[in-house]
Amino acid sequence: MNVSQIFQIAAILEVPIERLFSVKEEEPMAHNFVFMGHMENGKIKEKSF
Repeated sequence: MNVSQIFQIAAILEVPIERLFSVKEEEPMAHNFVFMGHMENGKIKEKSF
């Protein structure tokens, strides 16, 4: 990727060029899983994955 392509991308996205180079570390999304069923064995319930 060359400089002119970077300028074009910034213009299309309507953002300052500096923003294309800044890396923001985002927190991972927490996933909430819901189990809808019946557990036959209590040991399975205690097992962590």
